[in-house]
This record gives sequence, C-alpha cells and structure tokens, in this order.
Amino acid sequence: MRTVSLVLASGPGFPLGSAEHRYEVTLELDPASRLNAELWYADPQVWPALRCWPHEPPRQGTVQYDQESGWSLHFGSRPEVPQDPSLHCPIRTTPFMRPGEYLTIQEPDGVEYGYRIVQVA
Repeated sequence: MRTVSLVLASGPGFPLGSAEHRYEVTLELDPASRLNAELWYADPQVWPALRCWPHEPPRQGTVQYDQESGWSLHFGSRPEVPQDPSLHCPIRTTPFMRPGEYLTIQEPDGVEYGYRIVQVA
C-alpha cells in the first residue's frame, strides 16, 4: 500500500492553493503508478482516506470505485457533530500518482478544485 498526500493547488477562493487543505489516501497503484480498479476490487482491505481542513478535526474516510462513476473519496457523518452530513468527493481526473502530478476533486458543494500530489510513500 502507498500513501499519497495531496494539497489544494487552486480553485475558487484559492488562486494560490492552500497547504492547509489536504487529503491523504492509502491505496495500491499499478506498475505505472496509476489507480487500478482491478487492484481495488481484489483487495479485501478498505483503502483509507483522511481529509484535513483548517479549523476542524481530521475526517476519516475511504477511497471508493464505481464502474459507472469512477473513483471517489467518501467520508461518513460524524456522530459527535450534530447534523453532520456524509461527504462524497468524486475524483474527476486520475493521473499518474506521482509527486508533482495534479488531479481534480469535486468537493461536496459541487465545485471542482485542483490538488497537487506532494508525496507518495
């Protein structure tokens, strides 16, 4: 399993990005360093995701794959936070998962933001 760290590179309200808005996902990559649906289906373990936003505790989630809609990040509601919604964040582009590459994630508000891969460990 590889841990991929992403930081907000650009988007509405963040023309210069924000290192305080980040995701960390743990997953399997194919030999070309890309996400691979066959690896996801074959793995009995959940692929964890972590959403780190300023002024809120880190949020635990999972990497999901659907044949029709593709890759996404899912974060369940937090029982300790009243009326906390679950979050579904589709990944709109799936490039090579290497430092310096960019991908697009659609946030729960429907707005797409660019994220830069800063580390693959």
